[in-house]
Amino acid sequence: MLNVLRLVSRASTRVQEANSVQARFLAGWGGLLFSIIFFSGLGPALSQSGSMAGFPLFCKVFGIGLVVAGASALIAWLLGLLFGIPRSSARPNGSPTPNTAGGQMTSRVNTNLEDVSDWLTKTLVGVGLTQLTSLPHNLWHYATVLNDVSLKGDGGGPVFILGVAVAGGAGGFWVGYVTTRTILRDLLDQFDFGDILLAGDPKNLQLGDNHRLLAPTDPDVAAADVKLRSIPFNQLTSPKEMAAWGAAQARAANYSAALDALHKAATASPSDANIQTLLETVTKANKGS
Repeated sequence: MLNVLRLVSRASTRVQEANSVQARFLAGWGGLLFSIIFFSGLGPALSQSGSMAGFPLFCKVFGIGLVVAGASALIAWLLGLLFGIPRSSARPNGSPTPNTAGGQMTSRVNTNLEDVSDWLTKTLVGVGLTQLTSLPHNLWHYATVLNDVSLKGDGGGPVFILGVAVAGGAGGFWVGYVTTRTILRDLLDQFDFGDILLAGDPKNLQLGDNHRLLAPTDPDVAAADVKLRSIPFNQLTSPKEMAAWGAAQARAANYSAALDALHKAATASPSDANIQTLLETVTKANKGS
């Protein structure tokens, strides 16, 4: 659990920005949904004679509205998670990943969950498209059935139930999809490639006085460097692995090996800004050594 919390604390800037956007969305969406449910119950309650005569009616409409919205949001959140499960882009062909603990390439990324997600997603979309013409009728039917056993026409009846369900489901899907695409993706990357991400982060390769590299203050970075330097360069396949290996060599003052690795990484991925930054930093450090 502590490892998970530490990984969350290392969330990338992209994840932090997504969390900020999602927090504002949740505040707006939740406030709007709550207001719709609240006033849908308050209106019929105020129309009742007597100061407390409408209170039971308000509680019924408000409570059922919350239940319908919560259930719809939960189901849609699960669908959003299903649609947003990230793919293992680093190992599309199932090639082995670095076992940085032992310096050998032994493990492979398990993509079973991705396969299940892909199959279910295609099935749901295919079935949904075939039933698209009957969807409005079915939604209205279920809203009417739920109204008959609960609201019995109060607070807007099936219109209220259908509106709250759609609003709750839309927000739940958004939250599930964005959460999966940002936080879960970042956590999986940290678990699978934590050492590579740490060592290859330009923030952990800084120049000090006289263009000399500063020693890492984070013990996790130092530990990642030791693991990466134990892996032969010819076992690395992706540009990010090469760049991280090169950064680890640079922090050990092995500038020749570092520059060779970073040049190969930059050639393989010329649009990667992090690799270019690492290359520039190591080049300056080599000139100042």
